[in-house]
Amino acid sequence: MDQQVNQAVNQQPQQHKERPAQVTVLAALAMLAGVIGVITGIITLASGAIFSFFGSSAPRPPSVVILLGILQLAIGALYIGFSVGAWRLQRWAWPLGMAAGSLAIIVNGVRLIYNLVAFTKGEPVSGIVGPVLALIVGGIILYYLFSDPVQRAFDL
Repeated sequence: MDQQVNQAVNQQPQQHKERPAQVTVLAALAMLAGVIGVITGIITLASGAIFSFFGSSAPRPPSVVILLGILQLAIGALYIGFSVGAWRLQRWAWPLGMAAGSLAIIVNGVRLIYNLVAFTKGEPVSGIVGPVLALIVGGIILYYLFSDPVQRAFDL
């Protein structure tokens, strides 16, 4: 009986695919970006809540800061979800990575433009480097998602 079970198990085709190096890099980069995004989102949400609670003058309205915090949390969560799915070569991870990268580019592009306009007006800004780095990471992720080895790995 045990021999029949072993033969049946051995006759089943192996479904394990080798993960390409590009997918491994993507998964690691997305996990790093996701963790940083979640931490940044929590800090941004907390500062927005503090500004709205105490009514202090802030460079941005508290509602805008809270919205940015929520968006950063969402982008971070999408990146983490994509990272886990990409590591396991799950087909659903590819569109999730597209959504995360695209949303990161849109949100951080708007942040960068807002900060540059505020800077030219002499108003305080929350930074230029963060949005630029987020734009670069989002661009790298989208670039790799459209590469042939990565698309083949996700059976696209």
